[in-house]
Amino acid sequence: MSIDANGNDLDAVSVPVTGFVAVQLSGTAVYVTPEDGAKTPFVIPTGYKKIGLLTDKGAPQDDSKSDDDIELWQTGYKIRGDVKSRTLEVVTAELNDTVRTLTEGVAPDANGMIVIDQGNQAQFPLIEYVKYKNGMTRRRNGLARISSVAVDQQTRGDVAGNDIVFEWVRQDDWDGFYREWIIDPSVTDVASLAIKAADGTAAPTTVKVGSALALEAVATMADASTAAVSATWASSDATKATVSGGTVTGVAAGSVTITASYAGVSASLTVTVSAA
Repeated sequence: MSIDANGNDLDAVSVPVTGFVAVQLSGTAVYVTPEDGAKTPFVIPTGYKKIGLLTDKGAPQDDSKSDDDIELWQTGYKIRGDVKSRTLEVVTAELNDTVRTLTEGVAPDANGMIVIDQGNQAQFPLIEYVKYKNGMTRRRNGLARISSVAVDQQTRGDVAGNDIVFEWVRQDDWDGFYREWIIDPSVTDVASLAIKAADGTAAPTTVKVGSALALEAVATMADASTAAVSATWASSDATKATVSGGTVTGVAAGSVTITASYAGVSASLTVTVSAA
């Protein structure tokens, strides 16, 4: 990416060029792991089916609705309302079995017949994938349901699509509506990841209760170059030690595994917490 003197970067402009939407309509729900969501090429988990071609003007469109903001007496202060819903709208171009099963909630039988009764009330895992002209991609995965389906007017010579609005279902264990990855092609060629001390030396493996240990994640690229990167950090047991931004803080005596993840690659370090 090349940033000009004004701090602007044309290469970072998001111009969508293609993508897909895929759904899992049967079986035990499967979701993309945080690590797999960052990998390139992106692999759709087994059980998902793409809903097919979308119309030119029917590419994925996002929307959200929130509670009203709470205005405070002092000018300029307000409490933002909670987000009530997030939706994704697409217009399908194909009238295939996946689209029919999705919209009606029933799969066609051997004769291609569906008995129409009520709309699809089911919830199902959904993947949205968008590729941009600059090579960047956006991947989303979560639980969704059909909010509405509107059939385009049948006009001779035009595509008769289905305007489908999906509503993302909030997942309490994720504390959110969906997982989202924005993947920059300039950082996807990571061959390996290592955890080191913040000064670049070998990572220490001990920390005392109440003390902090500064770590950093160093990525080795496909061309053998290395660079410190902004990784996602996790502790296997926050009752023993916590980690934030690479800083490990001892909480109680014991052993804990600290993990750093970046661009779909992870590294782990076992840290022993000793009494103060």
